[in-house]
Formats: sequence, C-alpha cells, structure tokens
Amino acid sequence: MQGTYKLIEILRLKDFNTAEKASVLAGFLNLLESAKEAGGEALLPSAAEEGGVAALNIPAGQVRRLREIYDDLIKGMGGNAFSQTPRLNEVDHDRNRVATFILDEIRTMSKMPFKEKREAAKRLLPFLRPFKGFRRKPLGQKTIILEGLVDFLRSPEHADDIRTLDLVRRADQLEQTNQIYRQLIHERSKIRSDRRQAPNTVKLTAEAQTLLADMCHEANATAVLRPSKTTAWFISNARTLFDMARTEWKSRDKRPKRKARQRITPKD
Repeated sequence: MQGTYKLIEILRLKDFNTAEKASVLAGFLNLLESAKEAGGEALLPSAAEEGGVAALNIPAGQVRRLREIYDDLIKGMGGNAFSQTPRLNEVDHDRNRVATFILDEIRTMSKMPFKEKREAAKRLLPFLRPFKGFRRKPLGQKTIILEGLVDFLRSPEHADDIRTLDLVRRADQLEQTNQIYRQLIHERSKIRSDRRQAPNTVKLTAEAQTLLADMCHEANATAVLRPSKTTAWFISNARTLFDMARTEWKSRDKRPKRKARQRITPKD
C-alpha cells in the first residue's frame, strides 16, 4: 500500500480559548482511542505498552499526559462565579419580599379593628426594631439579620401571636429562601477557590501543543513509512478535526477596530 502524503498540519492551540482547546483535545483523544482499538504492530516499544497507539507509534505516556492536560483544562474552566449572580439576585429578591411582607403585616395588623390580631401584633411590634432597614444592609449582614428574624418568628414566647397573625408559613418561606441564598454564596466562594487552585492554562497549553505536535509527527511518519487503513483513517479525521476548529475560529465575530481619533490642531 502506498503512503498517504496528505499529512496532518499542526493546529496552534494558543489561538483558541480554553473551552475550544478542550474540545479539540477531546476530539483528538477520541480519534486516538479508535485507532488504538484497531490494533496493529508498533515500531516503538513504548507504543506497544497499554494505553499506547500501536498503529500510529504513539507512546502510552504521551496519550496519558494529554488526557491529564484535558482533565486539568476542564477542571480549570469549572463553573463561572458570575453565572451565580442572576440566581443570587432572584433569591435575594424573594427573601426581601417575604421579610417585608412579614414586617408590614405586623405593623398593619397593630392598627386593625380585629382585637385578637391587633393585640397580637402590638405585642410583637417592640421586637421589630433590629430588622428596620434590613434591605439596605450589605448582603452578608442582611443574611444574618434575616436569620435573626426567623429565630424571632420561631421563638416559643411569640408562637401564639405568630399563629394568630397567620405568619407561620411565611416564616418557613423566609427560612428557606435565606438558606438557599447562603448555600449559593458558599457555592460561589468554592468556585472562586477552585479557579485559584486550577493549573496554569498557559503552561498546560504549551505542553499540550508539544504533545500534539509530537503525536501528529509520529502519525505522519508512520503513514509514510508503514501506511495502513488505520493511519489513513486517523490522518483524514485529524485533518478534518483541525480544519473545523480553524474554520470556527475564523468565523468568530471580531470586534471592529476603533478608529484612532484624529488630532485637531487649533488654528492660529
């Protein structure tokens, strides 16, 4: 069988963002896995080891390391702390609404003609001062204040009055939304911590570039020196993978360059 001389042109990974790099590496690793399953006799002993790709003479160590880099890139992407913001705002709005309803209901009922509810509300009014203006407090402080409001509503000494004003269910809602908010804050902090501990993507990209180049050179050399259906299939699909990545990169919307301001020289 004659060799195939349409060889793989190496892709420049630094042109792509982290998600695009991870996508390319995932596609390349899938091609390696398929080529490995095809079997073949390796020219290099390291390619014959478990995890190596014998038909392409790609050593097992290179495949393992590329997969580790892919895993690290995915880990580095992690979640986006800013993606939590809309949900945090939504939950904060919900807890504001519930807490405001509770406080307003107590104040309103203290002026109503229904004696039982009026007296219950009046007994609760003196305890509302710590919660005044809670909406204007910093978010972390607000969380603590609302936890205090829940404790107040749950207090055994006020239980009868809270039931009289039908605020038990509202207290449950406030506790739930405040807990959700605290959990979201915890998750956002964890995302930020994980991102700070993530491996350096610049170094990972440089190492992945070297590995990718080495593997492609090994596959190209094998296709020339000992061509097979597997080498032809791999090179064809690797070329397609890289061409698609280049096409997508070129089709990205580019921000138009801002025109330089013309310097206006005042006339004499």
